[in-house]
Amino acid sequence: MFLEQATPSTAPELQAVILAGYGNRQSCSSVLRLYPLTDGGAVPKALLPVANRPFISYQLEWLENANIQDIIIAAYPDARQKISGFVQKMYEGSGVAKIQIVEVPDHCGSADALRSIKSKIKTDFIVISCDLVTDIPAHYLINSFRLQNPAMTAFFYDAASLEASAERPASKDDSQVEYVGIDDKTSRLMITASKAELEDDLDLRVSMVSKFPVIHLHSQLRDAHLYIFRRWVLELIAKNKNITSIKNDLVPLLLECQHRDSVVKREGIDKLLAANTDPFRAAMLLSTSGHETHDNTVVCNAVVYLEGFTARGNTIWSYSELNRHMVKMHPDERIPGSAEVSPKTQVGQDSLVGEGTKIDERCSIKKSVIGNHCKIGSNVKITNSIIMDYAHVEDGSKLEECVVCPGAKIGAKSQLKDCKVGAQKILEAETVGKNETYADYLSDEESA
Repeated sequence: MFLEQATPSTAPELQAVILAGYGNRQSCSSVLRLYPLTDGGAVPKALLPVANRPFISYQLEWLENANIQDIIIAAYPDARQKISGFVQKMYEGSGVAKIQIVEVPDHCGSADALRSIKSKIKTDFIVISCDLVTDIPAHYLINSFRLQNPAMTAFFYDAASLEASAERPASKDDSQVEYVGIDDKTSRLMITASKAELEDDLDLRVSMVSKFPVIHLHSQLRDAHLYIFRRWVLELIAKNKNITSIKNDLVPLLLECQHRDSVVKREGIDKLLAANTDPFRAAMLLSTSGHETHDNTVVCNAVVYLEGFTARGNTIWSYSELNRHMVKMHPDERIPGSAEVSPKTQVGQDSLVGEGTKIDERCSIKKSVIGNHCKIGSNVKITNSIIMDYAHVEDGSKLEECVVCPGAKIGAKSQLKDCKVGAQKILEAETVGKNETYADYLSDEESA
């Protein structure tokens, strides 16, 4: 279903699950893609700042605007307390939403996380990743879910929404390219495949082609990791322990069920469908509106967003670009009153300075985000960079396309380009680096 086909309506009762941090056999690479930003437990992924706001604040705001008030945040053990502190501060005394922060096993997959909190999910539910920022109106997704009566509604966006203004194309990273097949007539999602995981050509089953002979294959679309599921899908996850990842295990299984009855019976999905009749579907069967209904069949539909803005910050590059994009969205909030910026310093219209930050004279800040309570010395040049909270950049340093994590210190007259500096890391004066990672916690890949 494309954006223009949807119309506003009242949202049904839905719960929401925000996946605030998890890791498994598939997601280990995603952890490395953000190394060292979340390494060592200093900053959970859900609390990484985007335009000086924690990631998770964007998902909470989106759900609040959708009037979804029953929210579960699934967090791994090391992150739970820090996320809880932020949520309590954000919603203190408001009573706007019921938010549960639930600990899930460390190193578990996204589907494993859902299995571990199964008892807390009582209705059909939304699953959203903590690294997603989108402006799609929620009712477009919810309407599609209601009208199509699917097992799953998945949200896809055009990758160009982030890449269009970038100085270097994200498409150079083939691991991010996906093939997405959609039956345009019914909006059914039929194919999802990562280019990086394909050994050769894309294989299509005869059973699928015979049932759905016309499928539009996209290569520019990306999975937003935002899904709406029927409650019975959770029963499927609970009984099949081989389903550990939503994207890599659950979604392919549900897609296969659309054209292979043998899989539906093998997995016991026919019994789950029979035991979970949908009152709305029953009403639509009696309707003369012409909407297509599906009786005891598995349906997966796609909502594609070609307008507005959607992006995931799941790599260093996309995270940096996402920061710069969000700064442009709030040009009047660049420098708060609590910041001390020397009159002789230039802060570009494309930059953001955090609360309580001090920037000395003769500095140049361009296309950058400076966090809260940072100290920037004199004669410092910062371009296309992200400086997180409580970081210190001493006099005469030059940073270009860098990410500096909380509490790090860059010694005087250092020159860094395309570098990542881990949390609390101290670099000596006159450090010169290009494409370097400075961190106390080295991954196996970095230390090899």
